[in-house]
Amino acid sequence: MAGAIDDVRSALMMVAYKDNFVVVDEYEAAHMWHIAPIEQVEVFAELVLDRGVLVLSCRAGEVPEPKLKSAALVILRYAYT
Repeated sequence: MAGAIDDVRSALMMVAYKDNFVVVDEYEAAHMWHIAPIEQVEVFAELVLDRGVLVLSCRAGEVPEPKLKSAALVILRYAYT
């Protein structure tokens, strides 16, 4: 477990240093990192140990009010297939 966390931490820090990221925050207890490669772009990384995966998430855009329900259904279908 500690090895995987250290590996992710090292990889993110290496990329952040190499590419001059503006923000790199670590939330050690939650196995999460917040990174920002440029202003206005935020990426969240979460290490899910029991599944052995690193989940990356970011804001993809805004959905207009009339399309919220259909967008939510598409996202839910995608997430559970």
